[in-house]
Formats: sequence, structure tokens, C-alpha cells
Amino acid sequence: MVKFGEASLVIRAMRRFPVFVLLLCFFVISAPGKGKALELGLTPSHVFGLWQNINFAFLELQKVHNPGISLDQVRALKAASFKGKRPADVFQKARALWPHLKATNKLDAMPSTPAWILDYQRLEGDLEQRTVTPSQVFVLSSHILNALVDAIAKETNGKQAISQFYDLKDFKDKDPSDVFGVVDLLYRRLKLVEAMNVPNKGGK
Repeated sequence: MVKFGEASLVIRAMRRFPVFVLLLCFFVISAPGKGKALELGLTPSHVFGLWQNINFAFLELQKVHNPGISLDQVRALKAASFKGKRPADVFQKARALWPHLKATNKLDAMPSTPAWILDYQRLEGDLEQRTVTPSQVFVLSSHILNALVDAIAKETNGKQAISQFYDLKDFKDKDPSDVFGVVDLLYRRLKLVEAMNVPNKGGK
């Protein structure tokens, strides 16, 4: 059964986010049983597309937060190539990135983590990495995208359309290493923006 607080979260989100995200989140928070028995059938290609949108939303948010710097270098960065990554590697990379992204971009806290994700986190030390699935990574990543889009909506007083950040492109045959690359791309873009914002101590 969906708890009152969780239902309120869904109702508030209905004012802002597309139906596919709402249905996904509603399914997750209302699903019975432990998370290790739940799989939404999402693939690395779905997660890859989501992180393309996350990178896009990050760049758009920088136009508001950092109007004094040129984003050409940041935008020009490309995803590096990785091999042998698993969904658990992507999950851990995204989870490690979130606190830094939140602090430097004044993002709101994520909604409460669904219980099935918490189950996975508790089991990470006992089970092999392959127990982490693309569906788990997708839900975590959707929280990150929603936080970025929420910040854009607030900073622009709701004047900027947000549907563009939820454009579902049809990517094919992506694997966890491809997804890891676009998560790492956001990390490098974040670090570059931070470096550009550091005052020149030798200046006047």
C-alpha cells in the first residue's frame, strides 16, 4: 500500500513531470515484496537515454546559475570510453556524484528512496555486483533528473518548458560501460564548471 507521504509526493509531481516518470515512480513505491524480487524490464539503453537528458538539463541549469561563464568548453566535452562496467558500477558512480551535484547547484533533496533500492543497498556487501539491475539505476537517475529540472523551473519561475528534458530518444544496444561514460561525462562537466568559477587569486 502507498503511504500518505509517498502519495503526496506523486500528487505534487503530477504538476510538473511527464506521465511515464509518474507511472514508474508510482509502480515502484506501491510494489509489494522486497526489491530483489522486483524488475521493471529496463535496459542500459533506457538508462543511457536518461543520462543524455540529465547532461542536457545540467547544461541548461548552468545558464541560470553561471551566466558569467562561457559553456562552450563544458558543452564540448565528450563521453570517454569504458569497458567491463556493470550496473553496480553505474549505480555507485551516480550515487557518489549526487551529493556534489546537489551542493554545488543548490538542488533540493531527493524524494525518499523506494524500499526496494534500500534493500539492494543493504545487500551490496553480500551479493555480487550483477545483482544491481538497470531498473534500479534508472530510478536513482530519474531522481537526479527531476531535481535538476525542478531547479530550472524554480530559477526561471516556470517560464521555461521542461518537456524537452524528458524526450525519450530511441537508443539501441547500449551497455553499462556506455552508461558509465555519460555519468562520468557529467562528473567532468561539473568539475570544469567549478574550476571556471574559482576566482583568480593572483588577480586584483
